[in-house]
Amino acid sequence: KIIYLYVKPKIAAARILKSKNRPPLTDKKSMEEELKYLYKQRHSRYCESAHIIFERSENPEKDCAEIIAKLNHKKKQS
Repeated sequence: KIIYLYVKPKIAAARILKSKNRPPLTDKKSMEEELKYLYKQRHSRYCESAHIIFERSENPEKDCAEIIAKLNHKKKQS
């Protein structure tokens, strides 16, 4: 199963800025600009490939519980 853990570029940028070890992936001026650019390039491909698309929240424990529930639901449908 492929799970696309989607997060809005603005939120992802704020999280990534906390890490000092991440090198830039493009020549964009800001992290948010870079992530918006990458999102435009990759989002449709990720959606096409994913069995489950899940929008992340600020609560990882809640996210995990919801992902497990979705996987169990899909398993019952099979």
